[in-house]
Amino acid sequence: MTDVAARAGVSHQTVSRVLNGVPGVREETRTRVSTAIESLGYRRNSAARTLATNRSGRIGVISGNPILYGPSMIMEAVQEAAHEAGYEVSTIGLNVFTAESMHEAVDRLLDQ
Repeated sequence: MTDVAARAGVSHQTVSRVLNGVPGVREETRTRVSTAIESLGYRRNSAARTLATNRSGRIGVISGNPILYGPSMIMEAVQEAAHEAGYEVSTIGLNVFTAESMHEAVDRLLDQ
């Protein structure tokens, strides 16, 4: 983000405002930042964003036998809806549901 800010001649806060679609940034500035982002190939660091906001933007799903048609169609719909809302989905498929396997699945999701 610092490199984008330097290339566009703005502060890193302005780059953040542009990336987050905050109103109040002049169109000329928004264009300069967008051009710098594109020319540098800048991509957001989701780990840094998670640390800064304390939000992962991720939905965890534990599914039974995800290779079957019904559960796989449900997961496809969940992933599509999550993507449209700006979220990512982490999926864990279980073939056997026990208290231990559920606890392990939840722990794996929380580790993400």
